[in-house]
Amino acid sequence: MIKFSLILLAIITFSQCASAKFDNNPPFQITSAEVQTYSDGKSKFQGKSLTIRYTSKQNIQFDSVFFDKLSTNLQPKNTTESKMLIGYFTNKEKRDLILHENPALELQNEIPIIKELPFQLKEHEAVISYFIKGKKKYLKITSIKKE
Repeated sequence: MIKFSLILLAIITFSQCASAKFDNNPPFQITSAEVQTYSDGKSKFQGKSLTIRYTSKQNIQFDSVFFDKLSTNLQPKNTTESKMLIGYFTNKEKRDLILHENPALELQNEIPIIKELPFQLKEHEAVISYFIKGKKKYLKITSIKKE
C-alpha cells in the first residue's frame, strides 16, 4: 500500500511538472514556423530545417529546439526585415548492418543511441528553449507549416 501511494504521488507530481514547463507569456512573439526537407541527391544524406520567425523588443538568448523526436541548437539569422531562428536536423548516413547466421559476427553492428526527449510532441509541434535573466524557459510552437 505504501509503494502504491508513493508511485501515485510521483505520477501526480511529474505530470503537473510536465504541464508547468512552458512559458505562457514569453518576451517575444512567434510570427511563423516552417519546416523544409532537404537532400544532397547523391548519397543518403538528408535532413530538415526548421525556420522560426519572431518579433521582440528585447535581446533574447535562444538555446535549442525539440522537433520530430530530435533536438538541435538554434542559430539566429537576423535580417533588416525580420528576426529568424533556424534549427538544422540531419539524418546521418545509415550504415550497413551485418546480418549473419553466425550471431557473433552481428556483434560488430553499432548500437543505436536513442535519446528520450523531455516533451511529448505531436506532429507539427516544436519546443524552443531560451534564457531570461539566466533562467531557462520553454515555449511550445503548435502550428508549424510544411514547405
